[in-house]
Amino acid sequence: MPESLWEAAAELAKEFGVSPVQGILRVDYRGLEYRATGIQKGKSAKPPAAQPTFVELPSLVSTRRAEHTIELEDGTGRRMTVKVSGANLAELLPLAQAFWRPSA
Repeated sequence: MPESLWEAAAELAKEFGVSPVQGILRVDYRGLEYRATGIQKGKSAKPPAAQPTFVELPSLVSTRRAEHTIELEDGTGRRMTVKVSGANLAELLPLAQAFWRPSA
């Protein structure tokens, strides 16, 4: 294969990886690897300098909703149990007030 094609294949291998490019072009894997990494056969080379990359970390905030169980009991022995998932507990105040109102 002409050297100009090897150079083009090596550039593709630098960008997309040796294995995918080798599989598509059906060229010698080690030859492509040597050209892409700059390693000459029989000689060791310095490893390429690490390039800074962006790493996205998963959110540390739990996606689970808080679950609460509120049990109410009035003076006459009536009971009410409310199970709430992901709601603002202050929204339950009118319900509790209505429960404790004297029945007519």
